[in-house]
Amino acid sequence: MRISGSNSIRLLSLAETSKSDNELENEHIAEKIKEIYQLHPDMGYRRIRDELDVNYGIPVNDKRVFRIYQKIGVQSSIKWRPKVA
Repeated sequence: MRISGSNSIRLLSLAETSKSDNELENEHIAEKIKEIYQLHPDMGYRRIRDELDVNYGIPVNDKRVFRIYQKIGVQSSIKWRPKVA
């Protein structure tokens, strides 16, 4: 299949500017994660995933939440210490 020069440039520019459905959904989830994080900075990505599913009706995978969680730069404020016997 051959594509002319002008069409290839047009297709490349369209690919760069338009976002996929997954990217748009990730941005929506990132906004909700930031909102939850503002209210509960002690929640980790697993509890945020539960919050998204139960209270916001957004069923999402743990790995996806973790990836978005890292991308936007939030981190749980609680650190667990090992128990001393």
